[in-house]
Amino acid sequence: MRNSFLTLAVCMVAILCGDRTHVLAGEQPMVELELNKDAGRGGWVIVTLHSEAGKNLPFLIDTGASHTLFDRAQKPDLKEDGGKTTISIWQGEEESRTYLMPRLYAGAMLLKAGKVTAVQEISSHVGQPIAGILGMDVLSHYCVQLDFEAGKMRLLDSGVVNTNWGKALKLVRLRRGDARPAIGENFLGMKGAIMQIDTGDPSDGWLRPKYFAQWTNSVPLAEAHSPNAVLGSWQYPDVSLRRADVFCDGVGLRFLSRHLVTFDFPKGVMYLNRIIAEPRAEIGRGGAVTFLIKQIMSGQLPGWSKGEHGVQVGTELDPATGVWTIHLRKANDASTYNYSVKPLPGEISWKVEEGWRSDSSNRVLERYPAATPPG
Repeated sequence: MRNSFLTLAVCMVAILCGDRTHVLAGEQPMVELELNKDAGRGGWVIVTLHSEAGKNLPFLIDTGASHTLFDRAQKPDLKEDGGKTTISIWQGEEESRTYLMPRLYAGAMLLKAGKVTAVQEISSHVGQPIAGILGMDVLSHYCVQLDFEAGKMRLLDSGVVNTNWGKALKLVRLRRGDARPAIGENFLGMKGAIMQIDTGDPSDGWLRPKYFAQWTNSVPLAEAHSPNAVLGSWQYPDVSLRRADVFCDGVGLRFLSRHLVTFDFPKGVMYLNRIIAEPRAEIGRGGAVTFLIKQIMSGQLPGWSKGEHGVQVGTELDPATGVWTIHLRKANDASTYNYSVKPLPGEISWKVEEGWRSDSSNRVLERYPAATPPG
């Protein structure tokens, strides 16, 4: 089992002209679910499913996860099946017991699923209570549509294609024995490359070292050059890609959110209809994290040197104030650097309200001034 941290590609229908909140004629969805406000804008896709007892269960939709996982808080409601498995987590890998997969409902519809599941720490990384991650063992049975304009995720009839879905891109297996979706091209316009479709990655995506070097080279060596990208013959401005030393390239949710995205998983096709060319402004957790990264890169974040590298290790949201607390860690440093970040009016500018460095016991070692300018 693998969780690339949240990924779900959803089949979503939107009208290309007029009111995009209505489903096109002849496209009555089996299920239509509300998306969270920051889906594709720095946040993941989160939809509300239901247990057999009718309990509301917020789930992350993750095409980069081969199996459905549950948060540790849901463990009392799961039944062990006596098996064990190894799952990938943010800090590496851990062994987990396996549990019988409970019944999950989208609206009134019982979802098709695998036989077993596992548990993982999820909520603390997302910054809000999350019941689990819905992976490809469920998603592969459906045509899933993500409509970021209307704020909807729809499950549609597989094979019933509407011309307004846009360009068709054939889905291929990521590698032998791995059913997670990919396409045979990358952001440099190179055919024959393998690029994972990872809705569990809230960023634009990534490139392998060789391709990243070509993309950022001062003398363009490919069809697209930083900060622009190409996909399906479309040109895209202002794409933020990272270098990743992995076996494939990848496209994330922020890039996908420029489109109406329809995944017909049973037929092995992804449809993209570009709605906007520019990226959507980040809000919520993603906006807060991006703001801190920009502060680090400009040398304005207390506790960090200009351009210093680190990783995010946790987030929390105070729903009453809208303040996000972001926890960061540097390489070879056991300390945790904590920042409370508040959105300014409009939700696309931020300021640091408080910052502090703590040890592994959560003891405060140092406090930082909050005079960070908004960005």
